Amino acid sequence: MKVDWTESQKSPSVRAQPGRDIRVDLAFPPARSRHSVMPLRGDFPACSIRPKGGERAGKGTQVQQTRGRARQAAGSGTAHTFDNGEFQMMNIRSFTAAALAVAAALLTLPAAAQDDYKAALASPGTLTIATTGNAPPMTQIGPDGQLAGFDIALCAKIADKLGLSPKFVRVDFAATIPGLKAKRFDMICSAVARTPARLESQDLFMSEPTIENFTTLVVKKGGAITAVADARNRRVGVVRGGQEGKLLEELFGSEITISSYPGIAEELLDLKNGRIDAVAMNFTTASHHVATTPEFLVVTPGFVKEGVSPYTHGLVVSRGQPALLQAVNAQIKKMQGDGSLDALKAEWISAH
Repeated sequence: MKVDWTESQKSPSVRAQPGRDIRVDLAFPPARSRHSVMPLRGDFPACSIRPKGGERAGKGTQVQQTRGRARQAAGSGTAHTFDNGEFQMMNIRSFTAAALAVAAALLTLPAAAQDDYKAALASPGTLTIATTGNAPPMTQIGPDGQLAGFDIALCAKIADKLGLSPKFVRVDFAATIPGLKAKRFDMICSAVARTPARLESQDLFMSEPTIENFTTLVVKKGGAITAVADARNRRVGVVRGGQEGKLLEELFGSEITISSYPGIAEELLDLKNGRIDAVAMNFTTASHHVATTPEFLVVTPGFVKEGVSPYTHGLVVSRGQPALLQAVNAQIKKMQGDGSLDALKAEWISAH
């Protein structure tokens, strides 16, 4: 699909070699810009601009849909280097208007085009979803031995609404993103934080937010750690591949010893046996474990670092499936509107 973008006096300028493609990101991460830009929310398909020739793309430049997430627009006068040229931000308001116009056009794709993702699924007619099964109440093994939890129920509902059969595959968290990149999975549904690094990643898409959360510590009652700042010069466990390890490194540097584990069960066992002093994890999962293990305590308030904690959770979609991302986001928004997302939160989070 092509959308004409007519250049005006205040439109962005594009410089490139004749006949070469420039990828210009027009999507915005769902976060407030640190510059003088109006806050935007939502995920829009990225685009590429193909100059018809000459040193400058002018009137009649064609904007074509392509895969990819955009970087945050940085503000007036800020240059961004792309694959084959330079995009110079001349006026953020005109750029924002153009981005929204393109996004709106792309969101009106015919139903047949929107369903193209079904032909690229890992298994025909099936939404293959990676999860750990060890981050309750988001993903866990129920009394019947089956996967259960907020994320599991949410993804099962989304698959059903898309006319697909959900297939959950249990893996260690560190194996989820490599499996997604290798096209073994179509989605990841495992208490994933929507961190700035993941939102800007070239390897995956993050969905609309599903719940709010923050990172904190689980400790043994009566110990020396009573505040998250007390993690300095302590031994703290994290799940391999999660965002907690990077957060601790950024906050404490060399003044902390971080031990990585394949899952939460293993790090909590070491905490219980005194091999580590604390475990860093999200508050929702921490509260669940403390409720069933009286010797543990959740430290509050939790860590605070802009863009990292507090944070929101989301589902992860393959980078090669922008149409699937659109479909998943549409279902999340519907569930937010009709109250069914809140009902899942009440069933799995508030009640645990």
